[in-house]
Amino acid sequence: MPLFRKEPHEKEDHVSLEDAEDRTSNLLDSGPRLSRLSCNTRYAVSLNQIDQIEINNTRVREKDGVTLYVLDIYMRYVQTGIPTKRNLNYHDTENELVKQREKDKNPHYQIEYRFRDFYELRRQIKHILHTPEDPLHNKWCRYCTRVSWIVEFGTFSSRCLLDQPLMKIELYRKTRVKARCLHLTEFLNDLVQGAKDAPYCSGETPCDGFSRVSYVLKEFLAEPSLRESCTGW
Repeated sequence: MPLFRKEPHEKEDHVSLEDAEDRTSNLLDSGPRLSRLSCNTRYAVSLNQIDQIEINNTRVREKDGVTLYVLDIYMRYVQTGIPTKRNLNYHDTENELVKQREKDKNPHYQIEYRFRDFYELRRQIKHILHTPEDPLHNKWCRYCTRVSWIVEFGTFSSRCLLDQPLMKIELYRKTRVKARCLHLTEFLNDLVQGAKDAPYCSGETPCDGFSRVSYVLKEFLAEPSLRESCTGW
């Protein structure tokens, strides 16, 4: 006698060949969408890892005399591994925080750009946000509205050429370059903060503008040796 008896109302699971083919087709069709989503997630995570950007120094390139702005990139501290009783100890935790604060005085890496590169970054983001498929998109999308406001009305240095006659006065030139450093620092930090994964955090479906802005900004701020492009973009 069998140990378990099937009730009359229970039916055996049966999947027809047509159903199996439909499921396979749906999975194949969702492939590009899932690939695109994985790219978006990677770009969002990359931006979230950036804690702060500072521009404190410049240097003049010898071959052409162009002023390069040195970006100091500070990354967020992320604890890895499973906490143990030892690193839950108050004094150990305090010591770790002190060591981390000392370590964070130095940037994790540096990149250099001329002023034209910042101007081009701003232009690219403007172009992305002003050419959506839906002309009314910027009216209702909170993400695109916020980033558009930063690139349109946020702090940004004027495009004053440093080779003008007035710029030959050393004191004026230094003052102008220092002001640019402050303006560009504020602009980049505001832009990174505004371009982070707000759509994911608020439960909204990220729009195409989020994907493209995150990609452009991530490439601009990435360590040169780690820059890469997502296939199929």
